[in-house]
Amino acid sequence: ELDFSFGLKNLARFRGNLFQQRGAVGAVFRTIPWEIKGFDAPGLPLIVKNLCEKPRGLVLVTGPTGSAGRLRDKASAQADLGKAEALLSSARAFMFDEAEKLWNTVAAGDAPSLRQRAIARLAAAQAASASAQAVDLLYNAAGGTALYEHNLLERCFRDVHATTQHIGTSSANFELSGRVLLGLDPGTPRF
Repeated sequence: ELDFSFGLKNLARFRGNLFQQRGAVGAVFRTIPWEIKGFDAPGLPLIVKNLCEKPRGLVLVTGPTGSAGRLRDKASAQADLGKAEALLSSARAFMFDEAEKLWNTVAAGDAPSLRQRAIARLAAAQAASASAQAVDLLYNAAGGTALYEHNLLERCFRDVHATTQHIGTSSANFELSGRVLLGLDPGTPRF
């Protein structure tokens, strides 16, 4: 299966899907409007806007172009969503647990130890890494529909990967924390 898109300048944009079904090759093409309608467009039920603005989670109901059925009904998408939830929940628990320990240390008037700081950095890096992995699972499951700016997954994909580049959450923190856990100097003054 191959999903793709292309545009003809000043004419139109198109989405395409090539696939093999029952021993034959097939193709589906559709035009994409230049202007994506917002939530206030006539005919869009208010419930759609309300679902999209929920503070937690995404509702997956459509699948890649040319696929049969809804994405939510596919076992692979269900498994990917389960994996994504497990990644996020475990990383969140780790992050909150370590943040609480760090806070308690500081609230007691003590300075955090090098090990505590290393574990806190490790928790932050793991939270960013797990978040990126979770979004990647859903982004890949959604197929070509996830590429468009109007798709919430596109924004999540872009934002989460930007977060993994931050000094406090980058993968470099795994190495720095590992150095400290092995009894070595972190190797940077900004630790």
